[in-house]
Amino acid sequence: MGYRLGIDFGTTFTAAAVHRDGEQVTELVPLGDNRAAVPSVVFVAPDGGMVMGDAAARRAVTDPDRVIREVKRRIGDETPLLIGGLPIEAHTIAACFVRWVVDRVSEREGARPEGLALTHPASWGRHKCALLTSALVEQGIATVRLVPEPAAAAFAYAASRDVPPGAAVGVYDLGGGTFDAAIVRRLPDGGFVLAGRPEGIESLGGVDFDEAVFAHVRAAVGPQWTGLDFDDPLVRTAAAALRRECTEAKEGLSADTEVTIPVMLPGVSMRVRMVRTELEQLVAPAIAETVEALRRACASADVRAQDLAAVLLAGGSSRIPLVAQRVSAELDRPVTVDADPKSVVASGAALSIAPVVVSPVTSPVPERTVVVPAPSSRWSRRGLAITAGIAACLVAVVATASTVGSDLTDSGTPVGSADTSDLPREVVDRAPVGEPGETDPWTGEPYRETTPPGPRRPGAKPAQTTPESLTPAPTTGGDRADQIAGNPPPTQTAPTTGAPGSESNHDGDIVRSSDTPSQTPPPVGESDPPVVSEEPSVPPPDDPPVDSSTEPPPPPPEDPPGETTGETTGETSETP
Repeated sequence: MGYRLGIDFGTTFTAAAVHRDGEQVTELVPLGDNRAAVPSVVFVAPDGGMVMGDAAARRAVTDPDRVIREVKRRIGDETPLLIGGLPIEAHTIAACFVRWVVDRVSEREGARPEGLALTHPASWGRHKCALLTSALVEQGIATVRLVPEPAAAAFAYAASRDVPPGAAVGVYDLGGGTFDAAIVRRLPDGGFVLAGRPEGIESLGGVDFDEAVFAHVRAAVGPQWTGLDFDDPLVRTAAAALRRECTEAKEGLSADTEVTIPVMLPGVSMRVRMVRTELEQLVAPAIAETVEALRRACASADVRAQDLAAVLLAGGSSRIPLVAQRVSAELDRPVTVDADPKSVVASGAALSIAPVVVSPVTSPVPERTVVVPAPSSRWSRRGLAITAGIAACLVAVVATASTVGSDLTDSGTPVGSADTSDLPREVVDRAPVGEPGETDPWTGEPYRETTPPGPRRPGAKPAQTTPESLTPAPTTGGDRADQIAGNPPPTQTAPTTGAPGSESNHDGDIVRSSDTPSQTPPPVGESDPPVVSEEPSVPPPDDPPVDSSTEPPPPPPEDPPGETTGETTGETSETP
């Protein structure tokens, strides 16, 4: 199966993606050891051989003098690079790196690509593009299509979203070593074209942010840093490892708010803490320059910011949260960040050379067919669930009604038919008060004693209670006057059994009074004060005590057992 290859040769990382025949999406090719992107690092051996990618980055720890970084920034420079005493031009090293990527992908796919697209900054002129193209021909790559990086990012965006023809899209590409700002327009055939003059800053990118973090760490180390001997290979190796730690700290602050950078140098061992706010303060001036460059690109394309269909953020450094905040606030437009900004340009490059079939419309369509989209399966399942729930509720209601109807009606009588059994049943106990009926009116069963009866005195009978006996007797307030004057409380007489001159209290007990009963209470302070009982009455014992403050009364006449005559009240009460 044929495929097309797109390569994004960046200042710090390089990514590649393939687009196969008959497919709508691209696939990233893993170039690195454990990730798709590979470092754009070249190691030049003493014999002139070159090692690329992760292997070259590992050798930079031991032989940093033979490692070339950020070669993309040197393309177009007339002064060659001097590596181990050997001069090498920058575009030649870049072409060798691209050839290494093509060979690696061809080995993985089993064939050479049918087409090759290579991205470049939008600010490049014809001179730099011609130098790179001639160097690729020397490496055996005769056919290549150079695609501006903003246009490639727009191709990747249009693959997942609908961009109508003529729509303007702003591209903010902040990579590892360069920055590009451009406005692209969608063509009727599905392609993109640059609108106006792209704006770029060639010496601004992620490596500059890495250097700012590295300077922050050097300031934290203090005078000990200046005392290091950088001619010592051990010191140079430790400094290279510290630079890698600073790069990882910058990338980590895009997702976390705080990182710790270990500093392991000869004679220096410490940790430097850094928060996201400190990084934003370091990079804020550079980000402000990029926003102004994007404004200039809009003015060059004669497009207002509010007329942009979208603003795309590409490049690994665009993942810094401050970038999205500033761009969205300055342009008052929502921004779109790809899940993997480092590879979005490579995917767009592969899509830019994919065959596109466009059917131009030469005349108006006489008839329009309106296709109503079918409801999604999610809503269908929801409708079925609601219908099943309603049916279950109806079944439960019918079952409950049937159960209740059969319980309230006789067997054989249909639910809802007129029947005397549907009338309210008699639940009132018509038996006299104090004499319960033989059966419980609620259950229809004989009464059962749930609590065993307590002991009773022989011959005890309940007292007859009348409304008059339940009425409280009036008080004169003498007790309160005695308490205020400091007089002793009145003496209560001991209760006795039935005798002349006695009366019953509210509980049916007999209370001793004077021999000559009187309806009017005696004056306060006399020998026989009125009986005031504040404590609950206590049932009289068999042999009540005799009050020593008064003389013992004469023996009462014998009355029939169980009866006593109350002369003070004129009532007959039964006593035990």
